[in-house]
Amino acid sequence: LIALAVSTPQEAANLPADALHPSAAAPLLDEALADLEPTRSERAAEMVALEPAVIWHDETVRNGDNLSLIFARAGFSDRDVYAVTQADGGKALRKIFPGEEIAFLAADDGVLQAVKHTRSKLKATVFKRHDNTFATEILERTPELQERGVNLVIRSSLFNAGADAGLSNRVIMDLAGIFGGVIDFALDPRVGDTIELVFEEAFLDDEKLGDGAIVAAAFTNRSERFEACRFTDSEGDTSYY
Repeated sequence: LIALAVSTPQEAANLPADALHPSAAAPLLDEALADLEPTRSERAAEMVALEPAVIWHDETVRNGDNLSLIFARAGFSDRDVYAVTQADGGKALRKIFPGEEIAFLAADDGVLQAVKHTRSKLKATVFKRHDNTFATEILERTPELQERGVNLVIRSSLFNAGADAGLSNRVIMDLAGIFGGVIDFALDPRVGDTIELVFEEAFLDDEKLGDGAIVAAAFTNRSERFEACRFTDSEGDTSYY
């Protein structure tokens, strides 16, 4: 309810006729209630905040580790090891290497609910409990490929020129392989010879994971130019022409 304060009969007489009617207060009351009512997005945010967070227990594979040791460190038994490894693809868990991550998810009563084996930043396997067995889910991520162009000038050797330009050994070896049929990189290159190339770099979440394939390259040796471009045919075979 909204009260109108009137101090004297004369002030009441001077008010508009509809000001004292109950319907005049309705819009004001609706506005006041609307201001107090939380928005839909606010209610959704509150519901998300009330949901319990999923907490994984992470274990890093150490030298000399096996599944029994890792499960035991996380508080689980050999029976759990057996149940998980019986899942489709579960036996691959026995081939683990130092540095890999194995994470565990348990229910409030301590019963194992899921195991996640992260082999790399691009691939992980999750084993999720369904009643008394575990189902397998493969998680794979695809890196973003970006092209990078580099110009090299040979001062002493191909490898030194590549290293000076910040190229990985893989890219340098691929480059030598592409032109290996026409150039002997041990004998033919001369000081001042140039190489231009475009190659791919793989990124995931703005972090470089490694180098990809060479897209195109050109080598100028004693004023003679050799060029190569990567091409993939309809059958999926890739070569340089």
